[in-house]
Amino acid sequence: MNLLWLFLVLTLSGLLFMWAEAFLVMPLVLPLALFKNEKNPLVYVILGFGMLWQMYVLLAWCVVAVFFTTAFSAKPEVQHHWMYYILGFCGCLAPIQVMASYDREPDKATLLKQSVAIMVLAVAFIMFQFVPYPMLPWSWVVRFLFRRYF
Repeated sequence: MNLLWLFLVLTLSGLLFMWAEAFLVMPLVLPLALFKNEKNPLVYVILGFGMLWQMYVLLAWCVVAVFFTTAFSAKPEVQHHWMYYILGFCGCLAPIQVMASYDREPDKATLLKQSVAIMVLAVAFIMFQFVPYPMLPWSWVVRFLFRRYF
């Protein structure tokens, strides 16, 4: 039953993340519309900050998925923890892959960026399980938000 609850929680939070991610990333990427036709070096600065901010938001989603996975896997009645981690891994990558599929015919640079983002999240999910220290600033916020439920 816990596995079903983990699936439902990851699905609902993944849908909320897909909706909220655009609102979190857009304020930094929106100024690019002002410089689209110009050869301005400020475009590259804004683009660099936008990509870093987007990776920061994606890694924050990874921390939320790791938190839900470990919270449901740590229950005393769980005997097979590996099923929870496989479901958490798939639940972490599913919203990112759905967002990447919105682009109907992407060029090679877009495909490369999407593949790198998916690989970074896959490595981060595995790394956060074994080395939780890099996720400490995010995990404090997530634990504060969900302390009443888990």
